[in-house]
Amino acid sequence: SPHNLVKGLWQLSRLHTFEGLSTASIGCIDICDKDFDAQVARTRKRPLPSGMVTMNEALVAFFGGLVITVAVTFVLLGERVTWAMGPPWVLSFIYPLCKRVIWAPQVVLGLTMASCVLPPWVALGNDYNNNRDNIALPTSLFGAIFSWLVYLDLIYASQDRPDDEKAGVKSLVVFLGKNLKLGLAALGVAQIAFFAQAAFEASASRFLWLFGILPWTISVPWSILSLDPKDRNSGGRIFLFNAVLVLYLTAVA
Repeated sequence: SPHNLVKGLWQLSRLHTFEGLSTASIGCIDICDKDFDAQVARTRKRPLPSGMVTMNEALVAFFGGLVITVAVTFVLLGERVTWAMGPPWVLSFIYPLCKRVIWAPQVVLGLTMASCVLPPWVALGNDYNNNRDNIALPTSLFGAIFSWLVYLDLIYASQDRPDDEKAGVKSLVVFLGKNLKLGLAALGVAQIAFFAQAAFEASASRFLWLFGILPWTISVPWSILSLDPKDRNSGGRIFLFNAVLVLYLTAVA
C-alpha cells in the first residue's frame, strides 16, 4: 500500500485500542514486530510493513500517545493509581520483545493484562499493608484474567503458526505443537476455577452464576473442540466468539 499517514495511524489505533487505553502501548507491538509482520500473511498489510506509515511517524505517534496516557491517568486518577499502572505499562513494552527471547510471550501478555486488576483496586482506596484480608478477590481476578488471556492468545496465534515457524518467531503455539489443545484445556480449567472463586469471593448472585459462569464454563470445551489447527480461519472465528462472550459476561456482571 502507498504511504498514507492518516489511514495508517487510524489502523494502528484501531488494532490496539483496547490494550492501548489500558497500557499505553499503541504502536509498540507494530514497531517491534515490523519485520516479523512482513513475513506473516495475516499481518503484512498492517501500516508499517505495508508502508502506509514510516517508522519515524510511528515512533512520534507512540511517544505522543504515551505522554498523553500518563498525563490523563495522573490528572483523572491521581498519583497512587498512576504508580499502580507501572507494572502493566512496563510489561506492555517488554511483551513485543519476548517472542525473540522466550517460547512463551503469551505468558507475558497474560501478566500484562492481569496486572490491570491492581489500579482499580488501588483506586478504591486499598493497599496491601492495610487490606491483606481483602486480597482474595483481586488475586482470583488476576488468575482468571491471566489464564484467560494466555488461552485466548493461543487460539488467536494458532492462525499464524506456519508463518511463525518459518520466520523463527518464538511462540507458545509453536512450542506446544501437537499438544496445543492440552495446553488450552489446562488453561481452560484454570480460568473456570479462578472465575468461580472470584464470583464466590464477591458473593455473586444466582443470576451471575446461571447466566455468567455457567455459559462461560460451557464455552471452554466447545472452543477447544471446535479449534482446527490445520484451518487458519478456525482460530480467528473462535477468537471472535470469545471476544463477544467477554462483552456478554461484562454485561451480565
